[in-house]
Amino acid sequence: MVKIVEHIINSVKGAIFDLDGTLIDSMQVWDKVGEDFLLKRGIAPPKDFKVAIAEMTFTQSAEYLIKLFNLPMTLIQVIDEWNDMAFYEYSHNIRLKDGVNEFLIKMKSNGIKIAIATSCLPKLCEAVLKNNGIFDLFDIIVTSDDVTNNKSYPDIYLAVAEKIGISPSDCVVFEDALYAVIGARLAGMQVIGVFERCFANEESKMRTLCDDYILSF
Repeated sequence: MVKIVEHIINSVKGAIFDLDGTLIDSMQVWDKVGEDFLLKRGIAPPKDFKVAIAEMTFTQSAEYLIKLFNLPMTLIQVIDEWNDMAFYEYSHNIRLKDGVNEFLIKMKSNGIKIAIATSCLPKLCEAVLKNNGIFDLFDIIVTSDDVTNNKSYPDIYLAVAEKIGISPSDCVVFEDALYAVIGARLAGMQVIGVFERCFANEESKMRTLCDDYILSF
């Protein structure tokens, strides 16, 4: 670990991790699920499709597509189909990013509470964490559907801090996306940016807003 990251870890009591793109290498799965969902219905994915849904929760993304393409489906039907498409990948194929397991164990051994703040559905989150043998390391998991606003707002981070009983100022957040970094900052927390290929164009802004930025764990 770089010295700044070590300093931050030694000064906090709680660490909050994003899941997709931060702890696990899963972003390509969601690109494929969304695109395959549309292609199955004879709809060409819009050029700005990935950008449009990047800041949305799972539920918001489903609502967006139903409205955009006037799909004759309920919200539950869309979510269930996406869930089925993604569940196999999360249960069997998606792996941790390099060094994640060792990093989490190091934090736990230092007495730091660790939590997940994610836009991923609970079922998928649990499946991928158990498949990679790290589910029991986390003190709590909170999803975007548990709060009112998406991760560009501080809601989810503040909810995690409250649940683990640690002041926001004593927490550090690990995130791979600029909009989520902004939300974590608004929560009054330290932030470490994590490189993710699909957000590579945001790296310079991430480095400006984050306390530190890492290419891997």
